Amino acid sequence: MKKNILFVVVISLLYSCKVTNDKEIDSIQGNWYYLIKEQIDSSEKKYFSSYNEVYIDDKTTFHYTELVGNLRPEDYKVSNDSFFSRAYNGNMIYKGKLENINDNNFDLVYKSQVINYRRVKEGVTFKDVILKIDSLDNYLKDYNKRLLKTKK
Repeated sequence: MKKNILFVVVISLLYSCKVTNDKEIDSIQGNWYYLIKEQIDSSEKKYFSSYNEVYIDDKTTFHYTELVGNLRPEDYKVSNDSFFSRAYNGNMIYKGKLENINDNNFDLVYKSQVINYRRVKEGVTFKDVILKIDSLDNYLKDYNKRLLKTKK
């Protein structure tokens, strides 16, 4: 009897951990934007910021960046609160810890850097381009509007 109870408790705990992880993965899926702020001159404290968007589905991230444009898709994995993406050599690389996850934003924390992802809520999204719902031209028009709005 004790073994059966212990078995049920262990299975319940494992299931609840899986559900939590699935909820985290589900809640980061969608279209997001983020700014990367880089210091270009430490003596004068000059910074450069770049606007980026990412579409995250259940296993892959698709990035569109201000500086480079469309980047190659990357497989990803979430384990507990850690985010990993697949490198060119096939290895999964730790990208940071997921924090403050909700419907409208989440943070990716790596060492002392915090990248705040905010949900894209208007216009044509990168998901629309990936799923061929809309054109890249229409996406870029809305992308540029969002970029200008964040840089004000």
